[in-house]
Amino acid sequence: MPTQEILKELDENNIEIGILDGPLNGSKYDFNLLFEVHHCLIVNKQNPLAHREKIAINDLKYEHK
Repeated sequence: MPTQEILKELDENNIEIGILDGPLNGSKYDFNLLFEVHHCLIVNKQNPLAHREKIAINDLKYEHK
């Protein structure tokens, strides 16, 4: 169910809870973060990025086929 539909159902008291992507800014709803998603970069051992301790998003701009 799309976020806006879930919020509409909450507003109309048709449902008591909803699970949505991310917190709502300036929300009139009470919410709790259920979990966080962590992403990892996987590279071939031969890739120069494999030997770096930290990688910025800009470091990836030329890493495509």
